[in-house]
Amino acid sequence: MLGRVFCGYFCFQTVWTDLFTQIEQWVEGIPSKRRKLEKASMSFNKIKLKVIKHLLWIAIALLSGVTWMLYFNVKWADYFSGNVSLTTIAITGSIALGAYVFAGFMREQTCLWICPYARIQGAMIDEQTVLPTYDYYRGEQRGKLNKGEFVKNNGDCIDCNQCVAVCPTGVDIRKGQEYGCITCGLCIDACDSVMEKVGKPKGLIRYTSLVELELNKSTQAFYKRPRVMVYAVILIGALSMLAYGMMNIASMEFKVLHDRQPLFVQLSDGSIRNKYELKVMNKTDAEMLVDITYNSSIKSLKSKKQLNSVRIPSGNVKSIFVYLSAYENNIGDDNEVTFVVSSDQGTLEYDTIFFTPKSMR
Repeated sequence: MLGRVFCGYFCFQTVWTDLFTQIEQWVEGIPSKRRKLEKASMSFNKIKLKVIKHLLWIAIALLSGVTWMLYFNVKWADYFSGNVSLTTIAITGSIALGAYVFAGFMREQTCLWICPYARIQGAMIDEQTVLPTYDYYRGEQRGKLNKGEFVKNNGDCIDCNQCVAVCPTGVDIRKGQEYGCITCGLCIDACDSVMEKVGKPKGLIRYTSLVELELNKSTQAFYKRPRVMVYAVILIGALSMLAYGMMNIASMEFKVLHDRQPLFVQLSDGSIRNKYELKVMNKTDAEMLVDITYNSSIKSLKSKKQLNSVRIPSGNVKSIFVYLSAYENNIGDDNEVTFVVSSDQGTLEYDTIFFTPKSMR
Protein backbone atom coordinates (compact mmCIF):
# COMPACT_ATOMS: atom_id res chain seq x y z
CA MET A 1 0.00 0.00 0.00
CA LEU A 2 2.81 2.42 0.90
CA GLY A 3 5.86 0.88 -0.74
CA ARG A 4 9.09 0.95 1.26
CA VAL A 5 7.75 3.31 3.92
CA PHE A 6 9.35 1.09 6.58
CA CYS A 7 12.75 1.67 4.97
CA GLY A 8 12.34 5.43 4.92
CA TYR A 9 10.99 6.00 8.42
CA PHE A 10 11.52 2.99 10.72
CA CYS A 11 14.42 0.84 9.48
CA PHE A 12 17.39 0.61 11.86
CA GLN A 13 19.79 1.00 8.95
CA THR A 14 18.16 4.28 7.89
CA VAL A 15 18.05 5.67 11.44
CA TRP A 16 21.64 4.68 12.25
CA THR A 17 22.91 5.97 8.89
CA ASP A 18 21.23 9.34 9.50
CA LEU A 19 22.74 9.48 12.99
CA PHE A 20 26.25 8.59 11.78
CA THR A 21 25.96 11.10 8.92
CA GLN A 22 24.85 13.82 11.33
CA ILE A 23 27.84 13.13 13.58
CA GLU A 24 30.11 13.28 10.53
CA GLN A 25 28.64 16.66 9.63
CA TRP A 26 29.03 18.00 13.19
CA VAL A 27 32.70 16.98 13.28
CA GLU A 28 33.91 17.47 9.69
CA GLY A 29 31.36 19.92 8.28
CA ILE A 30 29.05 19.94 5.28
CA PRO A 31 29.77 17.65 2.27
CA SER A 32 31.88 20.24 0.42
CA LYS A 33 34.11 20.69 3.48
CA ARG A 34 34.35 16.93 3.96
CA ARG A 35 35.49 16.43 0.37
CA LYS A 36 38.09 19.15 0.84
CA LEU A 37 39.27 17.47 4.05
CA GLU A 38 39.59 14.10 2.28
CA LYS A 39 41.77 15.63 -0.45
CA ALA A 40 43.95 17.53 2.03
CA SER A 41 47.35 16.14 3.01
CA MET A 42 47.71 14.45 6.37
CA SER A 43 47.90 16.92 9.24
CA PHE A 44 47.24 17.08 12.97
CA ASN A 45 43.84 18.71 12.40
CA LYS A 46 42.78 16.04 9.89
CA ILE A 47 43.85 13.22 12.20
CA LYS A 48 42.09 14.87 15.15
CA LEU A 49 38.78 15.21 13.29
CA LYS A 50 38.96 11.64 11.96
CA VAL A 51 39.74 10.21 15.41
CA ILE A 52 36.89 12.15 17.05
CA LYS A 53 34.42 11.02 14.38
CA HIS A 54 35.36 7.36 14.58
CA LEU A 55 35.42 7.35 18.39
CA LEU A 56 31.86 8.72 18.40
CA TRP A 57 30.82 6.13 15.82
CA ILE A 58 32.37 3.31 17.85
CA ALA A 59 30.71 4.58 21.05
CA ILE A 60 27.27 4.57 19.41
CA ALA A 61 27.92 1.15 17.86
CA LEU A 62 28.90 -0.31 21.26
CA LEU A 63 25.86 1.27 22.91
CA SER A 64 23.72 -0.33 20.21
CA GLY A 65 25.18 -3.77 20.93
CA VAL A 66 24.88 -3.40 24.71
CA THR A 67 21.33 -2.01 24.50
CA TRP A 68 20.25 -4.96 22.38
CA MET A 69 21.65 -7.44 24.88
CA LEU A 70 19.87 -5.70 27.78
CA TYR A 71 16.67 -7.25 26.47
CA PHE A 72 18.07 -10.69 27.33
CA ASN A 73 18.78 -10.81 31.05
CA VAL A 74 22.05 -8.86 30.87
CA LYS A 75 22.61 -5.87 33.15
CA TRP A 76 24.71 -2.74 32.58
CA ALA A 77 26.73 -3.53 35.70
CA ASP A 78 27.69 -6.93 34.28
CA TYR A 79 29.69 -5.27 31.49
CA PHE A 80 31.63 -3.06 33.90
CA SER A 81 32.28 -5.89 36.35
CA GLY A 82 33.27 -8.32 33.60
CA ASN A 83 30.52 -10.73 34.69
CA VAL A 84 29.40 -11.57 31.15
CA SER A 85 29.80 -14.75 29.15
CA LEU A 86 31.89 -15.07 26.01
CA THR A 87 28.65 -15.57 24.06
CA THR A 88 27.31 -12.22 25.31
CA ILE A 89 30.57 -10.48 24.43
CA ALA A 90 30.60 -12.08 20.96
CA ILE A 91 27.00 -11.05 20.19
CA THR A 92 27.53 -7.53 21.54
CA GLY A 93 30.69 -7.17 19.47
CA SER A 94 28.99 -8.51 16.32
CA ILE A 95 26.11 -6.04 16.62
CA ALA A 96 28.53 -3.18 17.32
CA LEU A 97 30.72 -4.12 14.35
CA GLY A 98 27.66 -4.38 12.10
CA ALA A 99 26.40 -0.94 13.16
CA TYR A 100 29.86 0.59 12.67
CA VAL A 101 30.44 -0.90 9.21
CA PHE A 102 26.93 -0.73 7.75
CA ALA A 103 25.96 2.74 9.07
CA GLY A 104 29.41 4.31 8.92
CA PHE A 105 30.76 3.04 5.61
CA MET A 106 28.28 1.07 3.51
CA ARG A 107 25.26 3.24 4.32
CA GLU A 108 22.71 3.26 1.47
CA GLN A 109 24.66 0.58 -0.43
CA THR A 110 23.22 -1.81 2.15
CA CYS A 111 19.71 -0.84 1.02
CA LEU A 112 20.59 -1.24 -2.66
CA TRP A 113 22.65 -4.43 -2.73
CA ILE A 114 22.33 -6.36 0.55
CA CYS A 115 18.88 -5.90 2.07
CA PRO A 116 16.36 -8.34 0.52
CA TYR A 117 13.42 -6.15 1.53
CA ALA A 118 13.96 -3.86 -1.47
CA ARG A 119 13.57 -6.78 -3.87
CA ILE A 120 10.49 -8.08 -2.06
CA GLN A 121 8.84 -4.66 -2.08
CA GLY A 122 9.69 -4.19 -5.74
CA ALA A 123 7.60 -7.27 -6.52
CA MET A 124 4.69 -6.11 -4.32
CA ILE A 125 4.31 -2.54 -5.63
CA ASP A 126 1.58 -1.91 -8.21
CA GLU A 127 -0.13 1.07 -9.85
CA GLN A 128 -2.28 1.59 -6.73
CA THR A 129 0.68 1.93 -4.34
CA VAL A 130 1.12 5.40 -2.84
CA LEU A 131 4.74 6.49 -3.34
CA PRO A 132 6.79 9.67 -3.86
CA THR A 133 5.94 10.39 -7.50
CA TYR A 134 7.06 13.06 -9.97
CA ASP A 135 4.19 14.73 -11.84
CA TYR A 136 5.71 14.68 -15.32
CA TYR A 137 2.57 16.15 -16.90
CA ARG A 138 3.16 19.28 -14.88
CA GLY A 139 6.96 19.21 -14.74
CA GLU A 140 7.94 18.64 -18.37
CA GLN A 141 9.44 20.30 -20.42
CA ARG A 142 12.22 21.11 -17.95
CA GLY A 143 14.07 24.39 -18.06
CA LYS A 144 15.75 27.05 -15.93
CA LEU A 145 13.43 29.60 -14.41
CA ASN A 146 13.73 32.60 -12.10
CA LYS A 147 11.00 33.72 -9.75
CA GLY A 148 8.22 35.57 -11.54
CA GLU A 149 9.38 34.55 -15.02
CA PHE A 150 7.29 32.67 -17.56
CA VAL A 151 8.87 30.57 -20.29
CA LYS A 152 6.56 29.27 -22.98
CA ASN A 153 6.31 25.47 -23.34
CA ASN A 154 8.32 24.92 -20.14
CA GLY A 155 6.94 22.89 -17.26
CA ASP A 156 7.37 23.65 -13.57
CA CYS A 157 10.56 21.57 -13.15
CA ILE A 158 13.56 23.92 -13.34
CA ASP A 159 16.03 21.00 -13.56
CA CYS A 160 17.84 22.03 -10.37
CA ASN A 161 18.59 18.37 -9.45
CA GLN A 162 17.90 19.04 -5.77
CA CYS A 163 15.63 15.98 -5.65
CA VAL A 164 18.57 13.82 -6.74
CA ALA A 165 21.07 15.56 -4.45
CA VAL A 166 19.04 14.91 -1.28
CA CYS A 167 18.09 11.32 -2.14
CA PRO A 168 19.98 8.91 0.17
CA THR A 169 20.22 6.28 -2.57
CA GLY A 170 20.79 8.67 -5.49
CA VAL A 171 17.50 7.94 -7.25
CA ASP A 172 16.27 10.44 -9.86
CA ILE A 173 12.56 10.35 -9.10
CA ARG A 174 11.85 12.12 -12.41
CA LYS A 175 12.76 8.95 -14.30
CA GLY A 176 9.96 7.01 -12.64
CA GLN A 177 9.84 4.47 -9.83
CA GLU A 178 13.03 2.58 -8.98
CA TYR A 179 13.63 -0.11 -6.39
CA GLY A 180 16.26 2.13 -4.77
CA CYS A 181 13.58 4.56 -3.57
CA ILE A 182 13.12 4.08 0.18
CA THR A 183 10.03 6.33 0.36
CA CYS A 184 11.69 8.77 2.76
CA GLY A 185 10.14 11.86 1.11
CA LEU A 186 13.30 14.00 1.15
CA CYS A 187 12.86 14.71 -2.56
CA ILE A 188 9.37 16.04 -1.82
CA ASP A 189 10.69 18.48 0.79
CA ALA A 190 13.52 19.64 -1.48
CA CYS A 191 11.23 20.17 -4.47
CA ASP A 192 8.59 22.01 -2.41
CA SER A 193 11.23 24.44 -1.13
CA VAL A 194 12.40 25.12 -4.71
CA MET A 195 8.83 25.58 -5.97
CA GLU A 196 8.24 28.09 -3.19
CA LYS A 197 11.33 30.06 -4.24
CA VAL A 198 10.29 30.29 -7.89
CA GLY A 199 6.66 31.05 -7.08
CA LYS A 200 5.18 27.76 -8.29
CA PRO A 201 2.64 25.53 -6.50
CA LYS A 202 4.04 22.82 -4.28
CA GLY A 203 3.45 19.15 -5.02
CA LEU A 204 5.44 18.68 -8.22
CA ILE A 205 6.80 15.65 -6.39
CA ARG A 206 4.25 14.26 -3.95
CA TYR A 207 2.90 11.11 -2.37
CA THR A 208 0.46 9.68 -4.90
CA SER A 209 -0.20 6.58 -6.99
CA LEU A 210 0.16 6.09 -10.73
CA VAL A 211 -3.61 5.62 -10.96
CA GLU A 212 -4.19 9.06 -9.47
CA LEU A 213 -1.50 10.67 -11.62
CA GLU A 214 -2.27 9.12 -15.00
CA LEU A 215 -5.98 8.32 -14.85
CA ASN A 216 -7.04 10.98 -12.36
CA LYS A 217 -8.80 8.31 -10.30
CA SER A 218 -8.74 7.88 -6.55
CA THR A 219 -6.58 5.09 -5.17
CA GLN A 220 -8.75 2.12 -4.24
CA ALA A 221 -9.22 1.23 -0.59
CA PHE A 222 -6.96 -1.65 0.40
CA TYR A 223 -9.91 -3.99 1.07
CA LYS A 224 -11.00 -3.61 -2.57
CA ARG A 225 -7.62 -4.73 -3.90
CA PRO A 226 -7.36 -8.56 -4.11
CA ARG A 227 -3.59 -8.47 -4.31
CA VAL A 228 -3.28 -6.54 -1.04
CA MET A 229 -5.77 -8.84 0.67
CA VAL A 230 -3.78 -11.92 -0.39
CA TYR A 231 -0.61 -10.33 1.00
CA ALA A 232 -2.48 -9.47 4.21
CA VAL A 233 -3.74 -13.04 4.68
CA ILE A 234 -0.26 -14.47 4.11
CA LEU A 235 1.34 -11.96 6.49
CA ILE A 236 -1.28 -12.44 9.22
CA GLY A 237 -0.93 -16.20 8.90
CA ALA A 238 2.86 -16.06 9.16
CA LEU A 239 2.75 -13.70 12.15
CA SER A 240 0.12 -15.87 13.86
CA MET A 241 2.26 -18.99 13.48
CA LEU A 242 5.30 -17.10 14.74
CA ALA A 243 3.38 -15.82 17.78
CA TYR A 244 2.00 -19.29 18.49
CA GLY A 245 5.46 -20.81 18.26
CA MET A 246 6.96 -18.22 20.61
CA MET A 247 4.17 -18.60 23.17
CA ASN A 248 4.42 -22.38 23.13
CA ILE A 249 8.18 -22.73 23.04
CA ALA A 250 9.43 -25.44 25.38
CA SER A 251 11.34 -24.37 28.47
CA MET A 252 13.78 -27.25 27.98
CA GLU A 253 15.04 -29.56 25.27
CA PHE A 254 16.14 -33.16 25.60
CA LYS A 255 18.20 -35.26 23.22
CA VAL A 256 19.89 -38.65 23.50
CA LEU A 257 22.97 -39.60 21.46
CA HIS A 258 24.00 -43.25 21.37
CA ASP A 259 27.75 -43.81 21.44
CA ARG A 260 28.74 -45.23 18.03
CA GLN A 261 32.32 -46.26 18.79
CA PRO A 262 31.57 -48.94 19.84
CA LEU A 263 27.81 -49.48 19.74
CA PHE A 264 28.05 -51.90 22.68
CA VAL A 265 30.60 -53.53 24.95
CA GLN A 266 30.43 -57.09 26.32
CA LEU A 267 31.58 -57.12 29.95
CA SER A 268 33.47 -59.89 31.75
CA ASP A 269 30.28 -61.13 33.44
CA GLY A 270 28.64 -61.64 30.04
CA SER A 271 26.34 -58.62 30.20
CA ILE A 272 26.01 -56.09 27.37
CA ARG A 273 26.62 -52.40 28.05
CA ASN A 274 25.56 -49.39 25.96
CA LYS A 275 26.75 -45.84 26.45
CA TYR A 276 24.43 -42.84 25.95
CA GLU A 277 25.03 -39.11 26.04
CA LEU A 278 22.00 -37.23 27.34
CA LYS A 279 21.85 -33.52 26.48
CA VAL A 280 19.45 -31.38 28.51
CA MET A 281 19.01 -27.71 27.55
CA ASN A 282 17.63 -25.26 30.11
CA LYS A 283 15.95 -22.36 28.27
CA THR A 284 14.77 -20.57 31.41
CA ASP A 285 16.54 -17.81 33.35
CA ALA A 286 16.83 -19.92 36.52
CA GLU A 287 18.67 -23.09 37.46
CA MET A 288 16.62 -26.22 36.78
CA LEU A 289 16.55 -29.51 38.71
CA VAL A 290 15.68 -32.56 36.62
CA ASP A 291 15.15 -36.24 37.32
CA ILE A 292 16.16 -38.69 34.59
CA THR A 293 14.67 -42.17 34.37
CA TYR A 294 14.34 -44.82 31.67
CA ASN A 295 11.70 -47.35 30.65
CA SER A 296 12.20 -50.54 28.67
CA SER A 297 10.79 -54.02 28.22
CA ILE A 298 14.32 -55.41 28.65
CA LYS A 299 14.52 -57.34 31.90
CA SER A 300 17.33 -56.61 34.35
CA LEU A 301 18.29 -53.41 32.48
CA LYS A 302 20.18 -51.28 34.96
CA SER A 303 22.23 -48.11 35.22
CA LYS A 304 25.48 -47.56 37.07
CA LYS A 305 24.25 -44.38 38.78
CA GLN A 306 21.12 -42.62 39.96
CA LEU A 307 20.07 -39.54 38.00
CA ASN A 308 17.96 -37.62 40.49
CA SER A 309 18.03 -33.83 41.05
CA VAL A 310 20.54 -33.14 38.30
CA ARG A 311 21.29 -29.40 38.18
CA ILE A 312 21.06 -27.68 34.77
CA PRO A 313 22.42 -24.09 34.77
CA SER A 314 20.30 -21.30 33.32
CA GLY A 315 20.58 -20.94 29.55
CA ASN A 316 22.98 -23.87 29.24
CA VAL A 317 23.17 -27.39 27.86
CA LYS A 318 24.41 -30.11 30.19
CA SER A 319 25.74 -33.43 28.93
CA ILE A 320 25.14 -36.48 31.11
CA PHE A 321 26.70 -39.84 30.28
CA VAL A 322 24.62 -42.90 31.13
CA TYR A 323 25.71 -46.55 30.97
CA LEU A 324 22.97 -49.18 30.71
CA SER A 325 23.68 -52.88 30.89
CA ALA A 326 21.66 -56.10 30.60
CA TYR A 327 22.24 -59.81 29.99
CA GLU A 328 21.72 -60.83 26.39
CA ASN A 329 19.43 -63.74 27.26
CA ASN A 330 17.03 -61.22 28.87
CA ILE A 331 16.76 -59.19 25.68
CA GLY A 332 13.97 -60.11 23.28
CA ASP A 333 13.00 -58.65 19.92
CA ASP A 334 11.93 -55.39 21.52
CA ASN A 335 15.12 -53.59 22.49
CA GLU A 336 13.81 -50.04 22.67
CA VAL A 337 14.71 -47.76 25.59
CA THR A 338 12.82 -44.59 26.50
CA PHE A 339 14.63 -41.94 28.53
CA VAL A 340 12.40 -39.59 30.51
CA VAL A 341 13.51 -36.22 31.90
CA SER A 342 11.19 -34.54 34.43
CA SER A 343 11.24 -31.12 36.06
CA ASP A 344 8.80 -28.55 37.38
CA GLN A 345 8.61 -27.28 33.77
CA GLY A 346 7.23 -30.56 32.44
CA THR A 347 8.31 -33.96 31.14
CA LEU A 348 10.09 -34.93 27.92
CA GLU A 349 10.75 -38.37 26.46
CA TYR A 350 13.28 -39.65 23.95
CA ASP A 351 13.26 -43.12 22.34
CA THR A 352 16.46 -44.92 21.45
CA ILE A 353 17.83 -48.45 20.97
CA PHE A 354 19.80 -50.85 23.16
CA PHE A 355 22.27 -52.58 20.85
CA THR A 356 23.38 -56.19 21.30
CA PRO A 357 25.34 -58.70 19.18
CA LYS A 358 21.98 -60.17 18.13
CA SER A 359 20.70 -56.83 16.81
CA MET A 360 23.78 -56.55 14.57
CA ARG A 361 23.22 -59.86 12.79
